[in-house]
Amino acid sequence: MIHSARQGLEMLKKTVVGATLFILMSVTALSIASASPSGQADTGPDSFTFLIFALSDADRRGLLSDDLIETLSDYVIENLTIPYTFETADEVKDRLSEQGQTSFELLIRVLTDANDHDLISDYLATELADFLVEEFIASQTGETPEQVRERLSRQPTPTPTAMPTATPLPSTVTEVVKNAEKAVVLVESSGGLGTGFIIDAGGRLITNAHVVARDSRVLIQMHDETIYVADVLGIDEIADLAVVQLPPGRLLHPVPLGDSSLAEVGDEVVAMGYPLGFKTVTTGIVSATNVTFGGVEHIQTDSAINPGNSGGPLLNSVGHVIGINVGKFEETASGRPVDNIGFAIAVNELKTRLSDLTAGLSVLDHTPPPVPGPNTGWMRYKNGEYGYSIDVPPVWSFSMEFDDEKYAHFSSSDSQALTEVRAYDVPDSFSLREFAEQRRDALNATARAEPGGLLEVKTFERVDETADEYYEIGYRYQPTPDVCVSDVTEQVRLSSLYPTKSYGFGISVSVCEDSLEDYVFDRDAIMGTFLEWNRYASSAYRYSINIAPNWVLSTVLESGATAVISPLDGGGVVAVEAYSDPEDSSTLDDFAQWRAGQLYEEAEVWEEFEPHFVNKMREQVGDREAYITAYTARKSSRHCLAGYIDLIALSSYYPDNSTGFVVFTGVCLFLMDELNEDRLEMLDSFRY
Repeated sequence: MIHSARQGLEMLKKTVVGATLFILMSVTALSIASASPSGQADTGPDSFTFLIFALSDADRRGLLSDDLIETLSDYVIENLTIPYTFETADEVKDRLSEQGQTSFELLIRVLTDANDHDLISDYLATELADFLVEEFIASQTGETPEQVRERLSRQPTPTPTAMPTATPLPSTVTEVVKNAEKAVVLVESSGGLGTGFIIDAGGRLITNAHVVARDSRVLIQMHDETIYVADVLGIDEIADLAVVQLPPGRLLHPVPLGDSSLAEVGDEVVAMGYPLGFKTVTTGIVSATNVTFGGVEHIQTDSAINPGNSGGPLLNSVGHVIGINVGKFEETASGRPVDNIGFAIAVNELKTRLSDLTAGLSVLDHTPPPVPGPNTGWMRYKNGEYGYSIDVPPVWSFSMEFDDEKYAHFSSSDSQALTEVRAYDVPDSFSLREFAEQRRDALNATARAEPGGLLEVKTFERVDETADEYYEIGYRYQPTPDVCVSDVTEQVRLSSLYPTKSYGFGISVSVCEDSLEDYVFDRDAIMGTFLEWNRYASSAYRYSINIAPNWVLSTVLESGATAVISPLDGGGVVAVEAYSDPEDSSTLDDFAQWRAGQLYEEAEVWEEFEPHFVNKMREQVGDREAYITAYTARKSSRHCLAGYIDLIALSSYYPDNSTGFVVFTGVCLFLMDELNEDRLEMLDSFRY
């Protein structure tokens, strides 16, 4: 029996193991600072110690089954420990296990280890302890829950369990390199050569998304020149990160991940990699921190980062990875060479994405490459919050973002030109003209409010190009007498997802009037690179799907349990539905058969229904098996006669995450030539 995600959660609460797991699921994410167990005096044991008392009392009475103990251990390891330490589950258990140890003793060590790292909140410990007292201990002993709490609170505090200690930290560059060199690998893909580094004993390694070049498999050359074929698990082209999985069966030497928020200007760093295919080590310092490109934090360094270094680790003085090398600036807009300006993606950006990338999430950048000629070597700024990109010439400063990424500011190296992109909240009832007039009126109001400066609106016109419509405002601007008079061109446009995403953009390039001849081409080129890229990803259900041009994300329910994408002019639909099977008993065949039965049941009330094929195996959709069902139907007199293609698949996490997906796609037959290609491309882009 297949249920919705909400039904699955309710059923999960009805079993003993499930109820305990539900408590953990419900409170793990909460961060209430202080909550004593109900009825427990503040002078008693702290919340974590009380939890250990409750567990020990329940175990002595034989109330904890092996399944429940293993469930608790696995949940803490997978949801608390691993996201912090980036070990595998087996590595955590190996570190905490001792010979002859019982499963309950391992549970206590797992909990203690997590608590030592401040991963167990008072609220989580309190809720789980209360559940044990009320549902296990009191019901077996005949005591009231308050009597159990009083009895357990009188126990002496146990002696802390000693945890295995970490390996001593390196203190010299030589030691840093020696400790890390076995983790650094050469990566070869269809796009060329790059670098990666191993982060755990299970064989996960990190590199740049541009290094793997959207290949599903890449070649990895280890430090001893052994070569393996490895699977690309997930890529994020916006952040330029990729996770690759080595085959099992080899003793590996991972490098630890550090905390990039602790990096400071002047800190010594080591960059390792394979520029031009040769193993190389360079040293330098952190030149700048919190350098943000498109919402992704980078670290600037003067350590040499050359072609082929991409994807390699930037290590701090104790050998922890604080960045992933990504590239360097080579010349100014005028072509003058520059040195010692390299960048690495801050490792904390990787940490926030690692679990999703490991699980197979692909975040694709659908912006075209910079135009050839003058744009060669230009830098691409990507704003993840508002979903756009824009290219700017090399060595322009574009690290400035304000007001939660609503305002991005880029300036030329000689301060004669300025590019600004602003995102504006727009009422969902506005037209493009109303938004543009509002922006023009705001400029006129600014002119009246700054009598000491200059603001003169010269032009206001609508531009209607193929599949692109915006207003262009031209004006002269001088905020104060001590700065130049600028000639400004501003594009005013609504988001392509408007009104679902109720915002618009103002893209402006200002050039000092004395320098117009030097920047007139750059201004047009910069504004021509602005592009919105559209993709929807549900972190709750761990899937993503592209949104074709001229289609919009029209509906999202329950954090992505339902997501509907529709053409701007109607006539089609692409919808993702997430389902849950809490018994973990369904195979893909079972799920597809259930979906087929549901389809035929729904079709009984449709006006027309003609199946073409049902549950035809499609062997590769996002590198995973899936079924395809095709049919023609008219669901009611209000609907067109449409051709439907549905994809039926199980989550790549199955059965640990027992979620199934049905991607419904339909296009009116009379619009098939216009919309079918978009529909098929979105169906192929579904990743789960």
